[in-house]
Amino acid sequence: MTKPKESGDEDNGIALAAAETKHELPEPAESENYRHGEETAAGAFFSLFRGGLIAPSDTTYDAILHCLTADTLEQRDELTKQWRDHKLEELNFIGVVGALLAGCLTSTGSWPTVLQNGQNSPWTVRTCWYTGIVFALFAVLTAAQQSIRLHRLSAHKDSLKNIRHYMGCKVRDSEGVSRIKPRRFQVYGWQASIMFLTLSVAALIIGMCILIWSSTQFGLNELRCIVRDDLSLYGTIIVSAKYSPRENYEDETLRKALTRALKQCIAEHPVLSTVVLDNDTGQPQLAQVSRMAIDDHLVTLGAESLLAARDGETAALLRYAHNDRIPDLSTRPPWRAYVSLLRSPQQRSTELLVGFSYSHAIADGKSGLLFHQSFRQAMDQMHKLPYDDESSFFPPSAAELFPPLERAASLNISWAFLLAPLIGEYCPPTLRRIFGTSSDSSEECWRGARTRPPMPGRSRPIETSLVHRQVIRANVDKVLSLCRPHEAKLTGLLIVLTSRALAYALQARKEKFTSFKAETALDLRKCIPEAKASMGNMASAVEDTVQIDEGGQVGNLSDREWETAKNITLHLQQASGTLSDQPVGLLRYLSDFKGWTLKKATQQPDCSFSVSNVGTFEDSEPHGSAAVKLTDMSFSQSADGTGAPFNLNLASAKSDGTLNMVTTWWPGMLGVKDEGRFMDDVSDRIVEELKAM
Repeated sequence: MTKPKESGDEDNGIALAAAETKHELPEPAESENYRHGEETAAGAFFSLFRGGLIAPSDTTYDAILHCLTADTLEQRDELTKQWRDHKLEELNFIGVVGALLAGCLTSTGSWPTVLQNGQNSPWTVRTCWYTGIVFALFAVLTAAQQSIRLHRLSAHKDSLKNIRHYMGCKVRDSEGVSRIKPRRFQVYGWQASIMFLTLSVAALIIGMCILIWSSTQFGLNELRCIVRDDLSLYGTIIVSAKYSPRENYEDETLRKALTRALKQCIAEHPVLSTVVLDNDTGQPQLAQVSRMAIDDHLVTLGAESLLAARDGETAALLRYAHNDRIPDLSTRPPWRAYVSLLRSPQQRSTELLVGFSYSHAIADGKSGLLFHQSFRQAMDQMHKLPYDDESSFFPPSAAELFPPLERAASLNISWAFLLAPLIGEYCPPTLRRIFGTSSDSSEECWRGARTRPPMPGRSRPIETSLVHRQVIRANVDKVLSLCRPHEAKLTGLLIVLTSRALAYALQARKEKFTSFKAETALDLRKCIPEAKASMGNMASAVEDTVQIDEGGQVGNLSDREWETAKNITLHLQQASGTLSDQPVGLLRYLSDFKGWTLKKATQQPDCSFSVSNVGTFEDSEPHGSAAVKLTDMSFSQSADGTGAPFNLNLASAKSDGTLNMVTTWWPGMLGVKDEGRFMDDVSDRIVEELKAM
C-alpha cells in the first residue's frame, strides 16, 4: 500500500505523490460532487436552493476541499486565509440581514386586520411568520457563534492549521487510496446560518401567499351571483316582517332607535359591513369597510302610499324595494332596510313594516331570517345597546366572515353526477339520448316564453313584477295534518299545487300542458353546523318533474299526485342532508362565468318555475308583555334573468302562522298575454286549492 508523503511538519494537510495516486490532485467522491453537466430549466431553478444556500456546491464544498488539498503549504495557508476572511464577511452580512428580517417579521404581530375583507390573519399565516422569527433569530445566533469561533481560532499561532484540522478528515476510497475530504458536518455547519436565513425568508413568503389567498373570500356561488348582478340580470332578495313594539315612537325617535338596532346587526353579522371589490373582473374580492353611514342603508317610506296599495302594504314595499336598485357593489355594502309606520303618528301606533333588501352576492334567503332575528332582539333590548344614534359607524375590525361554502365543506362530485351535465352541454342530441341525458322531458314541459326579453343593462336594470298572497294559520294547519298520512310536507305539496294551478291557468288560455319541472332551493346549513347562525351563501338546488292528471277537482289530489308530493319531499330531505353531488359543486368546473351567464340569459329556461321556502321564523315568540313582537314574515327574490320563468317564494312566522306566498317574474318571461292577470290566476288557484283541502 502506498504511503502518503508529508508536505510539511507544521501542517496537518497531506499532498499525495503524483506517482502514487490515481489523479494528480485528489478528487472528491462522486457522491460529493454536485455538478452534473448541463441542466434543464427546472434544474437551474432548483440549483438556487442547492447553490450554497443549503446544500454543498462549488461555492461551499469545493472551496473547503481546495484549502485541504492544495499542492503546497503556502497555497493551503493562502486559500485558508481567504476562506476565513470571506466567511467572516459573509457571517457579518447574515447577522445584519437576519436582524432586519427578524424585526420585519416581529412587526407582523401588529397586523391583525391586514386583509381587505377585514378578517384576522388565518392561524397558518401567523404560524409561518412566528416560525420565520425563530429561523431569523437562529440565523443571527449561528452567525454570531461562528464569527466568534473564527476570531478565536485566528488568535492561535497555528490558526490556519487548526482551521483545516477541524474541517478535514482522511478517508480511503474503494481502491484503498487515502484522500482528504471536508467533514460533511463542517460543510453543513458553516452553511447553517444562511440556511436558517433562507428558511426565514421562505416562511415569510409562504405566509404572504396564504394571506393573499385568504383575501379572496368569495366562493364560486358568490362569483356566479356577482357576475349576474354586474350584468343587471338580478336585483335583490327581500325578507320583510311586521314589528309591534310596546314603546311608542315618533318619526325622530324611531329613526334613532332603528340606527342603533342596525348597528347591532352589523356588529353581529360581518357580511353587512363588506363590499365587493373588482366586481367587474373574474377575481372579485370581499373587503370590509372601516366606516359606514347608516343613513345610506336606512330608507323610511310613507305609510299612505303603502296602505293605499290594492294588494296590501307588504306587496307595495316589496315592489318598491325590488325596483329600487342598490348602487355598485363596490361603493358601499349592498343592502338596505326599508321601514314604514303603517299608521299615522296621530294614532300613536308603532306597528312597523321592515323590509331587509340585500344582494344575493353576499347572502342567501335564509340569511334574511337571521337578520330579522338580530334586529328583533336589538329592538327588544334597545336600552342595553352600546351604540349611539349617530349615522356614522365603525364596524368591529375583529369580526370574521364565515368562509365560502367550498371552503367550509367538501362538495364531493361523483363521475356519474359530473358526466350528465357535460354530456348534455357538449354532445349532440343523438349521443345525449344514448347516454340517457336527453332533454326531451324538458321539451315537453311548460317553460314560459320561447325567447327571453331583451337583455337589461346598467341604465335599464331588470324589472320585477310580483303577486302576493296569504294563507291563514287555520288553513295551513289543516293542510299539514292532511299531508302527514301521505308522508308529504308543505313544500312538496305546494310544488304539485303550483303545477296544477299552472295547468288550469294555461288551459283557460287554450294551452294544454300536463308536465312541469320545478327547481327547488336547498339550505345546506344543517350539513355545516358551524354555519347555522352565519349569514352567507349556503344554498343549492334540485329539480323535480310533476305530471298532472287532467280534469282534477279543486283541493282533490289524485293518488299519483300525492305520490309525487311524497317523492318530492323525500328527494328534498335527501338532497338537503348531504354535501355530495350538489349542483353548486359543479361550479368548480366552470371557467368562464360571464360567458356561461350570458348564454343562460339568452336560452329558454330549463324548468317551469322555481320554489324557495326559507321556512318558519322561530324566534318570534316574545319573552314578556313588553317585548317586541314579530309577525307576517315574507320572503321575495327579484326576477332572475338566467333562471325560471317565475319564482314562488314562501315564508311564515311561528307567532301568527300565516303563510306568505310571493310570486315574482321578469315581464315578458311567461309567454302569455296579460302576465299580471295570469299570475293572479295561478296564485289565486293555489290559495283556493289549499282552502278546499
